[in-house]
Amino acid sequence: GTATIDAAAALAGNFGLMVDTTGATGDVVVKLPMKVGAIQTGGRYVIEYDIQNPTAAANSTFTAEFETAGGKITRTGTTLWGAGANHVIDFLNEDTGSTAAVDWQNQTDVTVNIVLPVANTTYYIDNVRVYVAP
Repeated sequence: GTATIDAAAALAGNFGLMVDTTGATGDVVVKLPMKVGAIQTGGRYVIEYDIQNPTAAANSTFTAEFETAGGKITRTGTTLWGAGANHVIDFLNEDTGSTAAVDWQNQTDVTVNIVLPVANTTYYIDNVRVYVAP
């Protein structure tokens, strides 16, 4: 797949991320870098974003995660409802699905990932925010 910044993908504001999954043989993973220390071991976080698959014929389920070379924290099972624009709020912590014990605050390669499961389509992603859950 390919990803471009495009005005057509703006779900709010002027631009969004357009992800074309044409030709993908598996999941397409959008990886956005995080600042060192933004994720803390034992912390609870919210990932919030807008997403749309404008040509969807059916609902699909996708995944949000934090990842580093040493492991992942995964939240699976968010439903994208048809072709409409969706506002997603996911809660992640090490209890939602951690693959390994990681010293998160000292990792230099942390990304927030949105895993898109449908090939040969286009997704619009906009307004991605990560913040500490109270």
